[in-house]
Amino acid sequence: NAYGTELFWPFSRKKFTVNMIMLADPAILLLFLSGITVGIMKPDLAFPSTLAALCLSILYVSLKEWSRRQTKRLIARVYKVNRHDIRVIPAMYKPFSWNFLILHPHHVRFGVVRNQQPVVKKTLPMWSHSDPRVALAMEGTVADIFRKFTPYYHVIPHYGRYGATIRFVDLRYWVKDDFLYQGQVFLDRNGKIAREVFSWKAQNGSVVAGY
Repeated sequence: NAYGTELFWPFSRKKFTVNMIMLADPAILLLFLSGITVGIMKPDLAFPSTLAALCLSILYVSLKEWSRRQTKRLIARVYKVNRHDIRVIPAMYKPFSWNFLILHPHHVRFGVVRNQQPVVKKTLPMWSHSDPRVALAMEGTVADIFRKFTPYYHVIPHYGRYGATIRFVDLRYWVKDDFLYQGQVFLDRNGKIAREVFSWKAQNGSVVAGY
């Protein structure tokens, strides 16, 4: 799935993902719930219904993988980039719709694919790992949440007269005109962490603070 699995826990917290489905795909859930329901109502059909749900789920995932590969080829052709630099990610609540990342040394492009038309929504410059303010934010709670929460996060620093704001975004999920999960680390003028906020956007576009 797009959330990632810690295959080598407890030795490593690194997440591995193949980006075919979301954390819980509604189509697969519906298939297995249907099989379980049939098995409860008619016990003699429990095995056939479970087997049918499994086979249909395998077919569905295979079709999604084929669609993902075709989408990657489309993006590579449209934007004239190497396929190794493209990450195709399942869109939220849309079984055969995709989001994508194009990775460059100096920036990342995020886009959506709708009706076989890829459109870049955001171009985000790469942050400097040597920036002491970014390095300080990376030691905070919000940074730790994002490292554990998503294999695809981005850091966007904003510098002002009275301090800095280091913004974290989860590049997987897009709602309306911005990323669903975000975090902010506020640094004061002395370069110390003053406050940290983890937030997410509701479907209506409002921001809900979670930390």
